[in-house]
Amino acid sequence: MELITYTLSICQEKQLNYGEDSLMCHTCTPNAAIIACMDGCGGSGGCCYPAFENWSGARIASRLVGQAVSDWFIKKITAKEPMYQSTIEALAEEMTDDIKRRLRHAREQLPENDSVVMSKLTRLLPSTLAAITVEAVGKNLCRIGSFWAGDSRTYFFPVSGLQQTSRDNIRGEADAFESLMRDGIMNNVVCADKDFHICTTETWAKEPCMVITATDGCFSYFPSPIYFEWMLLETLEQAQSPLDWENKLRNVIGSVAGDDYTMQIAVVGFSNFKALQTAYAPRYDVLQNKYTNPLLKILEEGNQEAHYMLWLEYKQSYMLGN
Repeated sequence: MELITYTLSICQEKQLNYGEDSLMCHTCTPNAAIIACMDGCGGSGGCCYPAFENWSGARIASRLVGQAVSDWFIKKITAKEPMYQSTIEALAEEMTDDIKRRLRHAREQLPENDSVVMSKLTRLLPSTLAAITVEAVGKNLCRIGSFWAGDSRTYFFPVSGLQQTSRDNIRGEADAFESLMRDGIMNNVVCADKDFHICTTETWAKEPCMVITATDGCFSYFPSPIYFEWMLLETLEQAQSPLDWENKLRNVIGSVAGDDYTMQIAVVGFSNFKALQTAYAPRYDVLQNKYTNPLLKILEEGNQEAHYMLWLEYKQSYMLGN
């Protein structure tokens, strides 16, 4: 059986030809795969460069970062030693070096008169990054590595429920629910003019599962992280095929998103689409009865305290390492 059964990819621009999101994926061997989403930071990277088709620095950056991560992955899986013999932290350092090299080269291609004077709030070629590697270590064991910078997110999705494996790099302490209530300022993004770091977590999967990367346009317009998981399972339940599921996800997210939205889902270790639906049906029922139905009532009543208490209960299994 293939390591990755299906990969779903959604990358939608809010304004045609001006989108600042990008994505990439690779399944280069039967034993290793990667998915990644990048969101160019349009606020701090809004400067446009005629030498690059008048694209914004944010649009350029998201694509350069994706290319750098792609090249890094190909280099790692074609090496003599398997990736899992390196720690996640060591892999992140190598990925960081390759991204910095790519951005430094791009910066050298920008003529001095092709940019504007930068303020303290602007960044050169800024982008978020959310990437997940999946490696088969044994017959029934996978190492899942999460790598991120900024507020794009990575998820591990076993049949027991969605788990966020990244933590937003924003000023102050804010969890996934609290970040919906306020627009936090990112304190760590990939860019060409300031140091940055790539955060990591490591998860081990012994059963078939899914992994997800997403930019903030996918989740920040829903009223709760609970609703985001419910949306994933509701559309899966209704879908007739992987392509139909992808289209349903695109339509549902697009109906609420006020920004570009990009998401990749890698389905790991399932024999077919029906097996995937059957495996997640019990979780869909539990989520609906225990969380979604109460949430909809709470939202209708406008009871913020009850909303927060429901989140605290859900958070116990949702935030990895909570």
